[in-house]
Amino acid sequence: MRVTVTARHIDPTPSSDAYAREKAGKLEHLFDGITSVTITLDVGRKGRVGQMAEFIAHVTGGGTCVSHAKA
Repeated sequence: MRVTVTARHIDPTPSSDAYAREKAGKLEHLFDGITSVTITLDVGRKGRVGQMAEFIAHVTGGGTCVSHAKA
């Protein structure tokens, strides 16, 4: 499974990258057929407060699963 981690409005740290990759690795144990995961980390700006993470999992057959989390 290929994992890509990007960050918006912040400089990614090695620890945040490693944490996101660790969480993505757990998806392989739960779901078969995931080919890649794209993770976007974001922080609030211009009225938005908090942190956000978005996971986009691509599965065999062309399906996509998207999940958002805010803190």
